[in-house]
Amino acid sequence: MNIKKDMSQNNINFNIKPDNFYIYSRVSTSKQYNDANGLDYQDMVSENYIKEVFKMKLEDVNYYCDIGSSYHSIEKLHDLNLMVKNIEKNSVIVTSEISRLGRNVHQVFTLLRKLKNKNCWIISVSEGLCLNKSKLMDKQFYQKIIDAERESDLISIRTTNANKFIRKNNGYIGGVPYGRKKIKVNNIPVLTTNSEEMNIINLIIKQYMDDKSIDEIVTYLQTNNIKKRNCEWTHYSVKNLIEKNKNFSVSKFKNIQKGLNKLKI
Repeated sequence: MNIKKDMSQNNINFNIKPDNFYIYSRVSTSKQYNDANGLDYQDMVSENYIKEVFKMKLEDVNYYCDIGSSYHSIEKLHDLNLMVKNIEKNSVIVTSEISRLGRNVHQVFTLLRKLKNKNCWIISVSEGLCLNKSKLMDKQFYQKIIDAERESDLISIRTTNANKFIRKNNGYIGGVPYGRKKIKVNNIPVLTTNSEEMNIINLIIKQYMDDKSIDEIVTYLQTNNIKKRNCEWTHYSVKNLIEKNKNFSVSKFKNIQKGLNKLKI
């Protein structure tokens, strides 16, 4: 569980005088975008630091952010690479924590060398560290990057071992298809039928077999507030569902009404 931390106590003034200001934030997946420690929160931490320590207006700050991981490839972090490429000399990058820069030691160290060559600083608010301030602090900064990669290594090992165990016991790994749900049997995840979602699938197939157009089906679903896992049905999502069920048998079609009677509209 992600817990927001009060980082205001880490607003250390390193007595540097940059000409330009940058904020960099990152989450590994789109699901983390709105987490407690998501992009908005990371930006807020960095913004508060810049306002309190440098007394700067936020309209003078350059913002960069990524959704992705550099654990296997730094190329996935488009904005980070763009920022390092375009950053002006004598600039400061403020980030909420050092691991936001990535968790691949070799790749992150390469970026840091480029920034030091441009006489730039990087401030991590949570750790209270500033790269390019002193040799001792640089070593502390580098150690945090090593620790971040080690943490990712350990997570990767645990995940790999868990997946091996699940496969060995015929469990299920991966996203849950619509119409199914994941449950645990003897602590092993397996897929089973999601009766509520199957009723919606049956409804869509019945409308399609009644010669309704995809747009007409979408309108019907939206009008009756029938959602796809809390999201609105779209032309694409309905078409995709129909494509996956285009070999729906006539015998099943005759029994659809039984399931539809359970669907309250």
